[in-house]
Amino acid sequence: MVPSTDRGRVSFARAVPDRRRACGGSRALKEPPRVIVGTIHSVKGGEADVVFLFPDLSKAGDAAYQRHGSLRDSVIRLFYVGMTRARHTLYLCQRESSMAV
Repeated sequence: MVPSTDRGRVSFARAVPDRRRACGGSRALKEPPRVIVGTIHSVKGGEADVVFLFPDLSKAGDAAYQRHGSLRDSVIRLFYVGMTRARHTLYLCQRESSMAV
């Protein structure tokens, strides 16, 4: 039996192939995704033809970036990792907050 907190997720997963029959149904679930959304950490080691990089930081990342020395350098290195995930095109997006590189 599925706990009530998980029922919504399970029913959603079961309904996806039915809703996507025009796009290949359950076969579409086995294909690699065409769009991946993630943090720099989550895509580390991966590559994509096109990458959209947003410069916004978390509170902890902004605190590190505001300091000088190794903490700031680690934030800069992290963005270098994000920039080098693009095989062909890199879009540097506009920041959405004051906490940005």
